[in-house]
Amino acid sequence: MNKLLPSVFRKVQSEPKIVDDSIVYSEIPLFKPLLDEYESVDNPMTEVEQRIIKDIIGCKDDIFKVLPTEKVDKGSRFDYEAWLNDESNILRYVRARKNNLEEAKKAIIKTLIWRIEYRPHAITPSDVEHESLTGKTYLNGFDLNGRPVLFLKPHLENTKDPKSQIKSIVFYIEKAIKSMPKGVTKITILIDTTKMTFNTLVSPKTSIQFLDILQSHYPERLGKGLIVNPPGIFVFSYKVVSPFIDPVTKKKIMFVDLKSDRNTSDKNEKDLGPFTNLSKYFDLDRLEIESGGNFPWRYNHSVYWKHMEKEFE
Repeated sequence: MNKLLPSVFRKVQSEPKIVDDSIVYSEIPLFKPLLDEYESVDNPMTEVEQRIIKDIIGCKDDIFKVLPTEKVDKGSRFDYEAWLNDESNILRYVRARKNNLEEAKKAIIKTLIWRIEYRPHAITPSDVEHESLTGKTYLNGFDLNGRPVLFLKPHLENTKDPKSQIKSIVFYIEKAIKSMPKGVTKITILIDTTKMTFNTLVSPKTSIQFLDILQSHYPERLGKGLIVNPPGIFVFSYKVVSPFIDPVTKKKIMFVDLKSDRNTSDKNEKDLGPFTNLSKYFDLDRLEIESGGNFPWRYNHSVYWKHMEKEFE
């Protein structure tokens, strides 16, 4: 069987492993996609979008005037001029604001100010390592469209500071964007709620804060949000948070029940949303067993962190 796997995957499998109940597990994360370039699934830029982008770039001097000065104590400085000169950045805001020039401009200014003040580009591994000790948040692998996959496992929560928790997720989103192969502009977020309990339930306030950052500062970055095995306690929380989810974002959220393999006709759809099958989005041989795939992989912080620091240094 190993001979039939792609060469990149075979290389991962040859790395050190651990054995548990006859299953041989790897601990080496998948940070490299199978292909260097994927066919884009984004819609081509329209003439209207091109015109709006040109108009926004044309008034960049006015935009720069309202930006604060970045307080740099460590790390690199945010190059807002280079950011605004990248048409792909502007396009995401234009589409998120449905081709409304003024709304797109306001959203861009909001993000530029946030990037200058929050400084996501300057977050270092050491800043967030304590949030990753249990393996509650990590990048590992890519979906069928080449999108980096960000795993969230709420049952492994080990801290109580919402600001630190969100900072960690922002760190991983930034790294996911850097790891995108050519032709890819979005990420997939897989939230495994299988073992979620009331004590590990993310507070609605923290969830809403994260949604605001995702929707305001990473528009058009979510390719698919997959929530695995949602328990009753999650359903309750989702109902509270759901009104704060942008309709476009909500359409990208799907649910997966690994036990019953429900689909969009399931009776619980009215409480959550459409159910789907992971095989529609993943090569299951490259998706970890714990989250519904066939890849015998498990999180070991010391091993993962060493590879993560090397990959994104």
